[in-house]
Amino acid sequence: MTFFTAKDDDHSPEQGLKSIRWPLRLTWAGIWAEVLVQAFWPLIALVLAVLAVLMLGLHDSVPMSVVTGAVVAVTLAAVGALVYALRHLRIPRRIEALTRLDASLPGRPIQALMDVQAIGTGDDASAAVWQAHQRRMAARAAAAQAVPADLRMARRDPFALRYVALLAFVTALVFGSVLRIGSVAGLTAGGGALASGPVWEGWAEPPRYTGKPTLYLSDLAEGPLNLPAGTLITLRMYGEVGALSVTETVSGQPAPGGAAARSRRALAQRARRVRHLSADRAGAARGAVCRVRRGQVTAPGLARARRRGGCRRAGADRRAGARGA
Repeated sequence: MTFFTAKDDDHSPEQGLKSIRWPLRLTWAGIWAEVLVQAFWPLIALVLAVLAVLMLGLHDSVPMSVVTGAVVAVTLAAVGALVYALRHLRIPRRIEALTRLDASLPGRPIQALMDVQAIGTGDDASAAVWQAHQRRMAARAAAAQAVPADLRMARRDPFALRYVALLAFVTALVFGSVLRIGSVAGLTAGGGALASGPVWEGWAEPPRYTGKPTLYLSDLAEGPLNLPAGTLITLRMYGEVGALSVTETVSGQPAPGGAAARSRRALAQRARRVRHLSADRAGAARGAVCRVRRGQVTAPGLARARRRGGCRRAGADRRAGARGA
């Protein structure tokens, strides 16, 4: 006759299967994480890279044609990433998590708890041995821990593009601004502004040491605006060429029509006079050289001087003067 104690009842097959409920769920969740990461890592990397570019404001410093080309390239890359995700996406089953959890335990106790006695069911000694084996397996199953997910992607991403996108995104979080993402709306607003009239946008970016965010000037109410010294003002205007003009007095630089412009024009005129004077002096010197060469150099040297044009002009002037006399 076989006697069971309360401690043995705690390690019954039913209790052993109940004890792995949460480790099984966590292992199953880890398999889901593996499947999603392996399927969507290109799309996630693309989203992080685009957010980094927008937060750093790189689209504001390049021509519109470059932005248009980048939008087309990002759209094609997003379509490719979605196709890749659909091809590699699968639904993990519960039996996969159960198998992985069982393989992490010595002797595969979960499989033993799910087995039934095949022979010797009518023999009390054989049944006692089977029950002892299952209690031992239930004790091992009770010590089960969730199997961590394997999120390594080196085989699928040999160039580590996911880390490049993540580094760019972290850099944008530190040195960029989330508010700059809203400036993308200005790219489409400019297209419709041609029909309705000129439109402008502006951003005020205080120095980094102030810790203040970038301000979108188009959303601010009219009135004075106090900004720290060194604030970078960026203006973007949409409309016909010459429809809008900007006049500012905060940078300390004179207006284009002021004394600085007049001094620049005076310098340009003086430079032109100097060039004319230099040309006249060069012509006079060339005529003098021709006169000297006519009297002192040989025929080959005179031929070279005539090819330069100075002697020919000087000779023609003397002949014209002789006929007039």
